[in-house]
This record gives sequence, C-alpha cells and structure tokens, in this order.
Amino acid sequence: GDGKQYQASQDCRSTHSPLMRKLAIIFALCCLSLPCHAVVSCFASTKATNGGYVTTSPAIDTRGATGLYVVLSTYESTAQQEYNGIKDSQNNIWLHAPMYGGNNRGNTQIFFVPNPSTAAVHTFTVSGVSPSIAVLACSGTSTTYPFAGFNGYSGPSGGVTFQPGSVTPIETGDLVIVGGSANSATVVPLCDSGFSSPVFESDTTGIAVLGAYLVAPNTSAVNPTCTVGSTGWSGAIAVFPAAGATPPANPAPLGVVASGTGYPGASCAAAAANIANLKTVGQIVLDSFGDVIFAN
Repeated sequence: GDGKQYQASQDCRSTHSPLMRKLAIIFALCCLSLPCHAVVSCFASTKATNGGYVTTSPAIDTRGATGLYVVLSTYESTAQQEYNGIKDSQNNIWLHAPMYGGNNRGNTQIFFVPNPSTAAVHTFTVSGVSPSIAVLACSGTSTTYPFAGFNGYSGPSGGVTFQPGSVTPIETGDLVIVGGSANSATVVPLCDSGFSSPVFESDTTGIAVLGAYLVAPNTSAVNPTCTVGSTGWSGAIAVFPAAGATPPANPAPLGVVASGTGYPGASCAAAAANIANLKTVGQIVLDSFGDVIFAN
C-alpha cells in the first residue's frame, strides 16, 4: 500500500515540476502579450489565364475557409475597367480594393469574400481584357472585421523589382496579401519580408499575375520587395485581420467596392448582404461607378 501511495504522490508532483510550471508561465505570458486568436492559414490555391475576355480556374476544395482572396490581373484602358468582374461557383458576393496600373498595360486588383460559401469543388470565373487570376482560400481570418487597409503601386516598374506600398497589420497574426501584374513575365517571382511562394501564372496567353501571402509576425509596417525578373509591373497589397481582432476605436474610412456576383455589369445592390459585415469598421463602400452605397 505504501509503495502505491508513494508512486501516486510522485505522479501528482510530476505535473507540477519546475519545468511544467515554467511552460505554463510562458504560455500564460504569451496569451497576455499576444492576441490568442485563430491561426491564419492559406490552405488551397488555384490560378487561370486567358488571352480573351473570360477565364475560369481549375476547381479547389475551399471547405473551412473563412475568407477567399483573388488577385486579378488585366490588360486594358481605364474605360474598359468597368468590364472587370468575378463570380464563383458558390455565388458569393465579392468586394475589392482599388485597381492599380495604367492604360493599356498590366493592372492589379485584389478581390475578397469574408465568411464565404465554400465547396469541395469550387471554381472562380473572371472577366476583363486578357484576365489572369491567383486565388487563395484561407482560414482563421475575421468574418466580422474582414478588411483593414490597402495600398498599391501603379508603376510601371522600370527594373526587375517593385514594391506595392506600405500597409500596417492591426494585430499580430493578420493576413497580408500582395499581388502583381505585368504584360510580359515568365520568371517565377519572389517577394521578401516572409511572404509565401507566390501563386504565379505567366503571360503565355493572358497577363502575368502573382499572389502571395504573409501571416504578420508583428504589427510593423509591411512593404515587400518583389523580384519579378522583368519590367512593367504594377502591384497591390491589403491587410485582412485575423479572427478575434479588435477594430480600432476611431477607424479611418476605407474605400471598398462591391462587385456583386456577375460580370460584367454586376448588380451592386446584391452586395448589401456582405456589406453588413463592414458596418462596424467605419468604412465607405462604393459601387463600381464610384457611388456611395454605404457609409458609416
């Protein structure tokens, strides 16, 4: 009996050993110093290109995604930008930040859907002039505070590198997506500052596109240098907060465009279902013609 009692006592004490106590303290300090939010992970990707006006991606499994993100690359004049649009096989409502680029060269635009409808077989269709897309399906992103800032570089880059502009994560663990577009590119690009290997489509038929992501290691400003192997690039970058992120007390208005489900001439009124997600952020939401359809 005494041996068993001693062994049980030893077993209980082992869970409170100095090492275990240190690990518990470290864990507690981490949770106090860093937001204990869901970990962002981009787990599926696809891409497509077309030298015409419409392209559809191969299917991916997007189940479990809390956000869908598309970098759209097109070649067009300013007047033709109204033909840009995106729809997907789950009929999600898409929002997007502004387009960066110029007349008759590569243009870059980031589209996104917070809290999307997902599927085991999910395709993405875009319209534009020689459109190409890079698609990311990610989990752990906020569905109630889905967008926190954007920037871009209209270019065209004169060397073999470009920077899209600076953005600042709201909290550690936020998702940052960078995109780029060029008329002529065949070398696989690479963006520094810890960004992932890009989803890249060369310009074999359409316009080259790259899309890469970073899970922010801190709240320092991010402005990666992307080495692309050719000139003529434009770029865009945007921040998407992690789940559990706290909106700032007095957020600055951010322009976001509602794309709707169709293309071209998508119905912006249909985007009202997703615009509700943005109301706590203090954003101004515009339709594709620049008219305010929601302001907080």
